[in-house]
Amino acid sequence: MEKLQCPSCGSPDVQQVGYPEYKCTHCGTRFIPDQAPSGFVDVVLVGIPPGKDEIDAIKAVRQATYLGLAEAKRAVENLPAVVKQNVPVAEGERIKAALEKAGATASLKPA
Repeated sequence: MEKLQCPSCGSPDVQQVGYPEYKCTHCGTRFIPDQAPSGFVDVVLVGIPPGKDEIDAIKAVRQATYLGLAEAKRAVENLPAVVKQNVPVAEGERIKAALEKAGATASLKPA
């Protein structure tokens, strides 16, 4: 039987936290083995709905990328924009969820 590894960092140090969910003790990623995606993705900021304030999206971009205010604002104003490149799928999904929580539309593209 193949040893279970974290889909984000590849660490074999995982523990079961509930059926069927596992958690990596190295990076903290939670995953379900049968649904664990592999590979890397680019996170793309696609748009911001009309009437939605850009400030929340700028904050989310800054938090995900550690860009300065001007660079994050430029990314939000020049859509579509790649927010982060070549990240593990789990991290990409986390960043996409944060952008969508801020009211933006984001997508994941294979790297």
